[in-house]
Amino acid sequence: MSFRIARIRFLALSVFFSGSLLVGGCSLQPPQTENLFSEETDTVSTAAAAVGLVAEVLLPWETIEAGIEGNGIVGRRDVRLKRPVAVAARGDTILIVDADQQKVLRFDRNRREFIELVDLQGTVTGDVTDIFLTPNLDFFIADWGGARVLQFDQRGRQIREFKNTLNLRRPVSVSVDDSTGYVFVADGVMDHVVVFNSTGEALTAIGKRGTHEGQFLNITGMARGPEGLYIIARVGDRIQVLGDDGSYRYSLPRDSVAYPNSVVVSDDNLVFVSDFIDNTIKIYQGDLLVARSGGTGSAPGKFRRITDMWLDQGFIYVADSLNGRIQILRVVKEAIEE
Repeated sequence: MSFRIARIRFLALSVFFSGSLLVGGCSLQPPQTENLFSEETDTVSTAAAAVGLVAEVLLPWETIEAGIEGNGIVGRRDVRLKRPVAVAARGDTILIVDADQQKVLRFDRNRREFIELVDLQGTVTGDVTDIFLTPNLDFFIADWGGARVLQFDQRGRQIREFKNTLNLRRPVSVSVDDSTGYVFVADGVMDHVVVFNSTGEALTAIGKRGTHEGQFLNITGMARGPEGLYIIARVGDRIQVLGDDGSYRYSLPRDSVAYPNSVVVSDDNLVFVSDFIDNTIKIYQGDLLVARSGGTGSAPGKFRRITDMWLDQGFIYVADSLNGRIQILRVVKEAIEE
């Protein structure tokens, strides 16, 4: 069956591109396996040296584990992160989704203070899979179980719902085009990206389920970058780049990542992909793997289940979920250029 939204003129795209409406798909739950690499063994550095990859591209900069909430009137209390699953940042403002506390928290890096923006109990169904923060500090969250994306203003008041019963089943990632207001939502069951306008109307879909170029099996994440949409999936060509018109551009090396589960892209087309299996971040320049960073552990720069990443002003924010923290890493581009 074809995509069931009437074809209309999509001003941001140069051609119309419709995805297939398919029901079903692989489970989105990650395998419940033990970590495969010991904390004491520097597996990532050894592997990087063996294949001539650049080291020291991502340097630990700051860790957010706890802060203060409240004021002199209502009282102040210490707050610790428990299981952060999604993160977004603009300057010194960081938004964190904590799945165990069922809250969206705003963290001020200067004041080291938390403010609760949204109580997720009764607002979403299951875990939030992604968060996107706009320049004016509105934010969008992907409600995986509710098959929708919710938009909030900077104070945490809900503004709008993005939902389409026929074509959006399990949203895993959301991104917003600042210039047009179009909202891109990747679906892990339908295996396409649904594009909404700023008022919540679904316009078209990019990609579809399958094993060929421009097709996906179990999408796990998405980011927008200088060449279009960077889409990651569990099966097949795990990292593909599509133009904003849906045209296939290229794939990143298939065997370079075992289980990609988050992706961010810099303005100069450096692609950072987290790997659920070995707790690393793979760095690509164009279609080449140039560096690895991380590994399993609790030391700075090590991770236990990366669930989300965000890139802002040369820093990568990592939801280091099972370590109960957000790690901020500085991108050292000079290491790659050398």
